[in-house]
Amino acid sequence: MWIDLWNSTALEERVIQSREMGAKQELQDRIKWIGWRSILPAWGRMIKLLLTNRNSRESVKTQLDYPKEAAALLGYGLFVGRKPQA
Repeated sequence: MWIDLWNSTALEERVIQSREMGAKQELQDRIKWIGWRSILPAWGRMIKLLLTNRNSRESVKTQLDYPKEAAALLGYGLFVGRKPQA
């Protein structure tokens, strides 16, 4: 899907860089970026919500119900191009 979208652009000098994304490293990077002072209160609110709200628990269960093989397919890409000169 993203390949068709990318190919339909009029950009020139296009460059694509793709990277794998490991869940553990991603979590560590986000904690480092956001900082513990912001994360701990958010986790506290999340735990409270999960303990007190059935819909929240069901939502998390639904989100976690995915094939384990899918995690190996996660990643991200950086797409860069230049607009054609008029």
